[in-house]
Amino acid sequence: MKLHLVIPAVAAILTAGIQPTLSVPVPLNIGTDQRLVLINIDGTISRSIGGVVSSQSFNSIGFTGRYEVIFNRDVTKCIYLGNVGTPGASGAGEGTVSFTSRALNPNGIFVERRDVAGKFVNGSFFVGVFCPRVTK
Repeated sequence: MKLHLVIPAVAAILTAGIQPTLSVPVPLNIGTDQRLVLINIDGTISRSIGGVVSSQSFNSIGFTGRYEVIFNRDVTKCIYLGNVGTPGASGAGEGTVSFTSRALNPNGIFVERRDVAGKFVNGSFFVGVFCPRVTK
């Protein structure tokens, strides 16, 4: 990008009262402890990297589209990232997946899977948990 194009954009940001932040990109493996998992439609683990202990679907007790994933460490101060997806080559699927900490279990997350209309649906998904690295 040419400098004469950048300067007016920066001036516009400053006159609008927006505080720009400068950051240096950091690779994900620096300072983080990572766990990655692909969960099947039935709540079982298809593939994982890191300390994924267990996973289950709550469909059997009447909660369609709700899942629990348990890790081998406290994940309450971690970042959860994920998306819908399938373990095979049948396509990525559609819909959304959302995450929150698991009540009464600091090693777990609660997951809700929905279709494009927002209705709870059973479906496979990916989730990555990125935690601050614990140093002793």
